Amino acid sequence: MYSKLISLFNNTRLNGKSFFYLNKSVKYLNFLNLLLRESLIKNYKSVYSSSSCLGGNGLIKVFLIKRNDLFLIKSIKQVSKSNKPVFIKSNKIRLKMDSSSIILTSMGLMFDVKAKKLNLGGKIICTIFF
Repeated sequence: MYSKLISLFNNTRLNGKSFFYLNKSVKYLNFLNLLLRESLIKNYKSVYSSSSCLGGNGLIKVFLIKRNDLFLIKSIKQVSKSNKPVFIKSNKIRLKMDSSSIILTSMGLMFDVKAKKLNLGGKIICTIFF
């Protein structure tokens, strides 16, 4: 589901680049909006490829934050996979200083801090390490 986005993010960081391209979809845009609201990515913008003019969805160019040659996000680890989802109850959410999880709740995607505050559980999409 989100595996392509997570792979592109990690590979871009490992290659030292500050941006990557991703096929446009509502799920990816919701994920990127969450990262943007929390200032974990610099920005993103829609760009069009030649195939998008023929009815495709187009592409998204995602800009990562890099300070003093270090990326703000060290890595993203996918937790739930399409064949093996991982769910968590709100009372089992543990907050950590060096990472944060993105959880798909009944109210949409949110970070673990907000899910715990709203007493919501859900499917753990990934963990982001800082």
